Amino acid sequence: MIGRRLALLISRLGTSSRKELVDGGVFPMTKPLPDIVGPDLNILVCGLNPGLTAAATGRHFAGRGNRFWKVLHLSGFTPRLLLPEQDQKLLEYGVGLTCVVDRPTAEAREVQDDEFIRGAQGLERRVRELNPRYVAFLGKAAYAAILGSKAFDWGEQTRTFGGGKVWLLPNPSGRNRAFSTLQLVAAYSALHRACSGNNAPVFGPRLDGSGTVGSHALDDTEAGRQDGAGVTLISRCGQTGRHPGQGSISLEPSDRADPS
Repeated sequence: MIGRRLALLISRLGTSSRKELVDGGVFPMTKPLPDIVGPDLNILVCGLNPGLTAAATGRHFAGRGNRFWKVLHLSGFTPRLLLPEQDQKLLEYGVGLTCVVDRPTAEAREVQDDEFIRGAQGLERRVRELNPRYVAFLGKAAYAAILGSKAFDWGEQTRTFGGGKVWLLPNPSGRNRAFSTLQLVAAYSALHRACSGNNAPVFGPRLDGSGTVGSHALDDTEAGRQDGAGVTLISRCGQTGRHPGQGSISLEPSDRADPS
């Protein structure tokens, strides 16, 4: 409860006026949610801003119902399902984590466009220092504010950011009902293939015809239509992948969902 109250307090402070909460000893750092970064990153994943649970625990994507860790595993980035408290292990697989805006909120819609623009300045400097191959923005809100335009689609972008290639991924928040878990896996798998090559080994388990991905059951809406011909996972960036099992799944745009 104490951590949640402090997170609520932080959420009410603007980005420019927020100070370090040292007295309570809960957030001794400038950033309420520390970056998970290191050398030789393949991908730097950029969330919109910390959720209250993530800020209170200091762990990325710790909110109940957030599908990030599950989707990351199923799309092949990690050999096993990691927990939020194991977020540092992502560096072993060439994946880093950061946020565009540091201010925690209950919902991402509380973040204003000018906060994304200011946050992008510091983010671009970090990207240039870290030099990841890809910068993966979760959701479209931050990238739209940075560009001042919504004329772009999911997947790889034509512009770079801080010298890194840009890829837009759907927000894995449980509140993002525009994307099922299966559709999220399809989108994230496309980035994995682009980063590691179509013939590279994939850590995550493959889909089967029972509506499951490895040991993770999907509900009927996520499993798709059984037709015995295999499922074509179609991303907006034009890449496709074949898995044995169900019918075709296409990705559609989503609204801004809750933060990490």
